[in-house]
Amino acid sequence: MTNFVIGTRVSYSDMANPHSVAVVVGDAPDGQSQTYSISQGMKLNQPSVPVVFIDSYRKSNVSMTAIEGPGGWQLEDGIETAETVAELITKSDERLNSVRANNEARAELRVQRIKIGEALLAEAMPAGTRAIILAELEQDDSDTMSDYHATKTTKRVVLGYSKHTRRLFSELRKVAASSSMAETLAEIVDAGASAEHREDYSMGHGLYLKASGRYSSGWTIRKSPVKYGTTDAALALAEANAAS
Repeated sequence: MTNFVIGTRVSYSDMANPHSVAVVVGDAPDGQSQTYSISQGMKLNQPSVPVVFIDSYRKSNVSMTAIEGPGGWQLEDGIETAETVAELITKSDERLNSVRANNEARAELRVQRIKIGEALLAEAMPAGTRAIILAELEQDDSDTMSDYHATKTTKRVVLGYSKHTRRLFSELRKVAASSSMAETLAEIVDAGASAEHREDYSMGHGLYLKASGRYSSGWTIRKSPVKYGTTDAALALAEANAAS
């Protein structure tokens, strides 16, 4: 089989994603060119087609190259009806519209919180402050299906203020240990060198303390120079103010 017909059933699964069935809902976009993979001995990479997952109505793309390759994509038996395909497209569009509306609402709330937080920060930040030390609770937001790796911050806390911008793990530990978050952050503070991350390279996360890997869920401690902006600190104070 060298291509798909609309209604073809496929599936994806790996160690992080349970077996999920999707349906091809369209043809490859016009103008999508075929390419060759040198690593596969100049093997032709087939154009990808859009699919919608039956259980979540999430959209993705798949190619016959991916089906035949070593990844998690598989071809399933059976062809769905035109009615089922149409319903999946409708449900997927509804989901996408809902996601967009929620994102717009969150963006507006973020703007409002930053304004509140900046006012609180202006009152709380000591004179001569050049950097702010933050604790951030990160959640793994990676999608191995699309080879996407990232985290999202679900909570921020201002631990303290610094009159210099030198990046010192000892300072991060000292401030964290003497903060109201001392018990929560004890694992990181006591972890030693294993928690020290130095990512001073393009797309790196800088210097920070974290008990686990970069894309894992958990608390991280870092220093944020004021000259680069105070948005994260403002959000932290606004979130704390809203929770009180």
